[in-house]
Amino acid sequence: MYNKYFLLLTSLLIFLFSSCARVSDSDTLAMVGAERISVGELRDSLNRQKGILPPEKFEQRSEFAKLKEKTLEDLIHKRLMVQKAEEQGFVVSEAELEQEVSKYKSGYSEKDFQAMLAKRGIDYHVWKAIKKENLLVAKFLNSGVLGDVVVTEEEIKHYYEQHDQEWNVSESVHIRQIVTDTQEKAQNIHDRLMKGENFASLASNLSISPEKKTGGDLGFIPKGTFPKVYDVCFTMKPGEISPIIPSSYGFHVFKVIAFRPATRKSLAEVAPKIKQQLELEKREQKFKDYVLKVRQENKVVIFQNILKKVTL
Repeated sequence: MYNKYFLLLTSLLIFLFSSCARVSDSDTLAMVGAERISVGELRDSLNRQKGILPPEKFEQRSEFAKLKEKTLEDLIHKRLMVQKAEEQGFVVSEAELEQEVSKYKSGYSEKDFQAMLAKRGIDYHVWKAIKKENLLVAKFLNSGVLGDVVVTEEEIKHYYEQHDQEWNVSESVHIRQIVTDTQEKAQNIHDRLMKGENFASLASNLSISPEKKTGGDLGFIPKGTFPKVYDVCFTMKPGEISPIIPSSYGFHVFKVIAFRPATRKSLAEVAPKIKQQLELEKREQKFKDYVLKVRQENKVVIFQNILKKVTL
């Protein structure tokens, strides 16, 4: 009897251990045609997103499950596009790759570039290989495989009419400000302004706010977009200087330069922006449709039992 229960308990423990065991980086997570995507590839991709996405995407079980699925889908789609590009004879030369790498690195010092790689948890050679794949896919997609994108004037007009509220521009006021850390300093500056001293000059020399570099000039600010302390500016006249206004930022003195009434942007004004937006949306849809078509033409297998066990 003892042996019977011992064997039963042993079998149960083996089953529980095997079902909860952490999967290895080398385990196959998916097959895209004859090529495999490993658990390690998914983990690397997830780790690269850690400094970009909110922490709850990784900490909440349901959110992490969704993130794993989306990340794996992205890896599959990219693998399909790489395969298709290679089938069509597209290649990325070393010269093209080095040019792209140099272009990207030009925005960093070498120290900052290495710090960026370390923060994202990615090896330089892996990063370079990803860059090469991205270039290959971009070259393939830009070859015309997705077809032309055409946006008509009628579509632009329809978008304009359907997004009516987007084109309203609130009234705005052009102001300068001086900010001090004490009321006494603000009072001294206010007294000097009342005697006719130049506002921009005093702002440049005595204000503690960042725009002191431009004489306290904040440009035009739309109504309701700045903290409440700025609301007083909408009750003033051009050329008028405000009393001292305290806030959590310090003590403010404002000068109103000019007003702009509330307006509505015309179709002609926003047509280029609308066209750009519609072109982007159409390109994205064409890409999705193309990826779906290619996926249906190829055998893609996802091992869901492995995906469920993937952790970081």
